[in-house]
Amino acid sequence: MGRGKLKAKQTKVARKLKYDTKFTDFEALALELAEIREEEE
Repeated sequence: MGRGKLKAKQTKVARKLKYDTKFTDFEALALELAEIREEEE
């Protein structure tokens, strides 16, 4: 995935977490962060 798409995906996740504070799915967040770390290595 290119840097632009990766940044867009991170922004989307960040917005979802910021504005949807009623329920935070920490398992999904952990999976997302694990994917991002794998892509950066």
